[in-house]
This record gives sequence, structure tokens and C-alpha cells, in this order.
Amino acid sequence: APLLNRDIHGTYNCPRNFSFNRKEQTNGNLILKKLGIKSKYVCIYTRDSKYLKKNYPYNDWSKHNYRDTDINIMIDTCKFLIEKGFFVVRVGKDMEKKMSFKHEKFIDYSFSNFQSDFMDVFIIANCDFFISTSSGIDAIATAFRKEIIFPFLFPVMDTKSTTDRHFLAYRNLYSKKFKRNLTFSEIINYGYGYIVNQDDLIKNELELVDPSPTEIVEVVKDFLKTRTNYNFSDLDYIKFLEIFKTSEFYTKAGNQYHTKNHLNFKVSQYFLKQNHELWTR
Repeated sequence: APLLNRDIHGTYNCPRNFSFNRKEQTNGNLILKKLGIKSKYVCIYTRDSKYLKKNYPYNDWSKHNYRDTDINIMIDTCKFLIEKGFFVVRVGKDMEKKMSFKHEKFIDYSFSNFQSDFMDVFIIANCDFFISTSSGIDAIATAFRKEIIFPFLFPVMDTKSTTDRHFLAYRNLYSKKFKRNLTFSEIINYGYGYIVNQDDLIKNELELVDPSPTEIVEVVKDFLKTRTNYNFSDLDYIKFLEIFKTSEFYTKAGNQYHTKNHLNFKVSQYFLKQNHELWTR
């Protein structure tokens, strides 16, 4: 259910519950040094199917295939972040393939000799911010109160809604029947806001549209610009809010998760402007 992972008390408003002891801190910092990380870094993650197939082979996980994304869609984002002075660390356990990108400031930790359950947590806990396509690993970043960018989130109603430290853009939903992307109002009115099964997309003749690598970079740029100043009066945002408030998700839980005039999460204004027709049509 879409509300199971929502914290109405606001996790990010509470002190974090986890910390590392001196031995763990020393060991973690030593491994960061061995990985070649010398300054602030960003963690990136894209979900694929290998982890579940390998660790839980007796279940059929194909219903989640719509969530999978090729890690190489993030190459341009890595280049941009490196230009901005960040190291970039690709995280995740049992991933399908290495990233087709090499740079002294990019670390494909998932395929390194230092990957471990401890370092999975330590690396994310100490990153500057986290970029994710949305999966269970996000919980680590949330536990350590990290800012998270979801550059192409789906389902639409899978909104990380308890905090303004979650910054997101959405994947467009293409209708084979109408031969165009659906508007935000249509997604809500047709009940497509919380599709969580590959078969439901097929049954309704829908396809998810990945953003271009350049569009992901622009969302990240937008995040960096608005990190300290987010304009809730932007006209595209106001229109988006008006439509969002008609959703069942908002009407049932809006008083718990959002205030009257804005949502608790941040939406990329670059994304809203690029998809202006989806909020105004």
C-alpha cells in the first residue's frame, strides 16, 4: 500500500537513530581512503533485477521489471557532478553490470573488492547527497537524514512526501491508445497513479518513458540551485499542486502529510516547465 512507508511524524525532523562507534568510523574512513575518495562525494543508484533474483530465486519478481534502469543513463550526471568538484560513488549490492565510465573521481563501489554490508551503510551515511531511482536502499539515506534526488520517479503517487529533503521529477506515462503522454490529471482520474505491477502497465497499454541523460543532469542542476531556496509560488508548481490535491492519495492523507499551500516534498521546477502541457492541458 502506498502509505506504508510514510512517517506522519516526519522522520527528517527527528534526530537520527543510528551512529558509528569509534572503531567503525576509523575502519569506514580507512576504506573510503582505499577506494580513492578524497573529498565530498555523491552516491548514485539505479535499480536492476539481479539482487532479488540472486538472493530470493524462488520468487517471481518480474512484476517489478518496470522499475529497472540501465546504470549508464547516469554517465552524463557523473560527468557533471565531477565537474562540480564531487567524487561520485555508485552503490548497490549484486548489480547486473559495471558502469561504462571511468574517471579517477568515479568509484563503481558495487564491483569493488571493498563492498560489504557495513560499507553499504557507511558510504551512504557519509555522502553529501544521494541520487536514486527508488528502491529499498533509499532507507539507508533516509535513516541518516540525507537529501535524496529521485530524478524519474514512478508510480506518480509514490511521493516521498514527509520531507522537503526529497527532490523529485517523474517518469512520463505514454498511452499506446492515445499515442501520447498522459496528462497528470488523466493519470489520477484513470487510476494510474499507483501502478506497482508490470502486468498492469501492459494490460492498460501503457509504457514508461525514461528521461534522456541530459534531462537527468538538468534535474540535478535544479536540485543544486534550489538546495537553499525553493520557490513555492512558481506558477507551474501551483498548477501541479492543484491537480495533485485532487488525487485519492492526497484527499485521504493530505492533512497528515502536507500543508494546505504546498507539498512536503520538492518537485523539480525544471521538470515542471519541461512538461508544462501536462499540468495545463
